Amino acid sequence: MKNDRLFLLILFLLVVSCAKEKPFPLTSQEGSQVFETTIYQAKGADFTYYDPINLGAAPHLMLGTLQNQYDARILLKFDDLPDSVEFTDAKIVLKKQAILGDSAAAFTANLYALTGGDWDSDFEYNVKSWHEVSADSTTLLSSADVTALLDDSLVFNIAPSLVQQWVDTTDGVENYGVWIKSESATFIADFYSKLYASSGIGPEIHLSHVEDGQTVTESFSATVDVYLITTNFGDLDMDQLFVGKGIPFKSYLKFDLSAIPDSNATINKAYLRIVINNDVTILSSASVGDLKAQIVSSESPAPHAVDVDSLLSSFYPTSIISDTILFDIRTYVQNWLSQPSVLPNRGLLLDLSNPEQSISRIGFFSSLADSNVAPQIELVYSLPPAAE
Repeated sequence: MKNDRLFLLILFLLVVSCAKEKPFPLTSQEGSQVFETTIYQAKGADFTYYDPINLGAAPHLMLGTLQNQYDARILLKFDDLPDSVEFTDAKIVLKKQAILGDSAAAFTANLYALTGGDWDSDFEYNVKSWHEVSADSTTLLSSADVTALLDDSLVFNIAPSLVQQWVDTTDGVENYGVWIKSESATFIADFYSKLYASSGIGPEIHLSHVEDGQTVTESFSATVDVYLITTNFGDLDMDQLFVGKGIPFKSYLKFDLSAIPDSNATINKAYLRIVINNDVTILSSASVGDLKAQIVSSESPAPHAVDVDSLLSSFYPTSIISDTILFDIRTYVQNWLSQPSVLPNRGLLLDLSNPEQSISRIGFFSSLADSNVAPQIELVYSLPPAAE
């Protein structure tokens, strides 16, 4: 019995001694080496692009010019007008909801008759025909001043005979609607669209006729409306990155993760950091909160050919401090690193939610800028213990 106790004591001491020299296996987190690093994008690997879009069914109707870069115009159509009376007066009225840009001086708005057009089944104008429309300035109907006063409506007096032609189905004059462009504008006036018809502040045509010796005036809301934007970005530095509304700029980013030496690394923190360039930004205050990023699914992304993964939700900034914006992308970096067959690293697309709702543009420094403002991923990762 005494020898048995001695044997057990010796065995216990040996186990304790060995345990001190070689502890039980640790998890991948405990005892790992922790590293902090910053990953920059390869210079010129990022890019930005934009597409003109048809801004129909929006709560805005824009008219005017912003910084000599955006030229907004309005198209309207009025249907279902009375065809059994003789009109004596006709006015088209639009009500303002906001002013964008330098509103020091009024500008002239010119109203033209559309002599052709293609309103699609969703009552939006075919944007491909816009250049033909904008070139047709021969049928001027009326002019009016656009001021910066929000309570000052834009009113066009038009010949009642034109409206008479619209409702007369026998004279062969088709009602294609009207379009409005600005002249010498230094700002953009934002008018209420037909979405506000129920509250009586959307675009209307006021028609008068005589009935029993009395003048009767009725108001009819626009049946369809749209605002379209043409652009002149000749002086804009396209080496910047942009996201935008009105003209929907989008920007592509991709970071090489090869600086992480082991695909089994645990990503503790990963923040995408981008910095706003205020010199090329316009009207950003209402848009930064709409900034979003999406996972790219295109095999070979190029401008106008960037697809996003529709199965993955967009993600939004984690923090916005002054001009610096951070996105928490830890989960994505972890998957790009450890599960490339499931989620390949094809990059990110920066965009704005609701790009059709208004006009604004946020510029960011690109990979060509100094490293203190260029896009980067701030990374903390840990490596598992080296195998023995």
